[in-house]
Amino acid sequence: MTSLNRKKCLLLLVSALLITGCQDVLQQGDQSAGAPGTAAPRPPSISSAPEIDRRLRADVSSLGQSLKAIRRGLSNQEARIERVRRGFQSLEGSLEKNRAGIEKLSKQISDQMKELRGRLDTMESDISFLRSPVGREESSSEKEEFDLEIRAAGAPARDPSGEALPPAGGSSEDAIGAGVPQQSLVVAGQSGQPAQPDPAAEYNEALRIFNEGKIFPKARLLFNRFISRNPIHELADDAQYWIGESYFEEKNFERAILAFNKVQVDYANGDKAPDALLKEALAFLNLGDKASARELMGRVVQKYPDSAAAAKATERLKSL
Repeated sequence: MTSLNRKKCLLLLVSALLITGCQDVLQQGDQSAGAPGTAAPRPPSISSAPEIDRRLRADVSSLGQSLKAIRRGLSNQEARIERVRRGFQSLEGSLEKNRAGIEKLSKQISDQMKELRGRLDTMESDISFLRSPVGREESSSEKEEFDLEIRAAGAPARDPSGEALPPAGGSSEDAIGAGVPQQSLVVAGQSGQPAQPDPAAEYNEALRIFNEGKIFPKARLLFNRFISRNPIHELADDAQYWIGESYFEEKNFERAILAFNKVQVDYANGDKAPDALLKEALAFLNLGDKASARELMGRVVQKYPDSAAAAKATERLKSL
């Protein structure tokens, strides 16, 4: 064989070997790619649009839950603030109520202090009057009147020497029957009895001291003396009425009520009964007892409808 033929055969052999080797390599590559458990390297993947939307929705939902929790917290804080505010309002209401109660109590105490001051002034006036010569004289006369009142019924009066005196307006036989010695009767008859004062003059003098002098304790003393001497006189109810007026002027309303009520009890048919009942109502009104004042004024209108006191009571009832 020639050399040219040998070269051609060698070239064909090498080409065959190369083709065979390339096929083997390609087959091994296909086998390794298709074998299980082996992952071929992938290039970095980019998330798809649905995945991004899902994640955004999850984030939004999480933010919504957070906002709800924040709202719940704010709502709880607002509820606490509202409770605190209501507590403050309740406290302010209590303070206002206490302040009103304190002011009312203070006013009552002030009114009571004024009343006590007025009574003290009245007492000082009475004491000054009693310390004066006129007052001592009237006190002595009042003591004599009290002695007369407490003397046992039927007991004979006695003169300053201690001898029994005959009863006023009685005969000698009555005096002897009362146990008065005849010698005393002779002396009394010789000396003569002092004339009794005129009741009207006695009443007018007491009324003058009341109106002009404004010496109420002395006026009361004279009015009481007039009543004790003339219990059934036509001016006896007037005298009792002015006793009540004297206490009313001194703002001693408790005593005034008792004195005016005595007019109703002892002189219910007297001409001063309507005025006394009205002034009794006004005394209760000055003491702050409106209920009693209304009741008494209504009684004035019902019991004495045609009197001037009833007209005054009707007008006062409109404002009560």
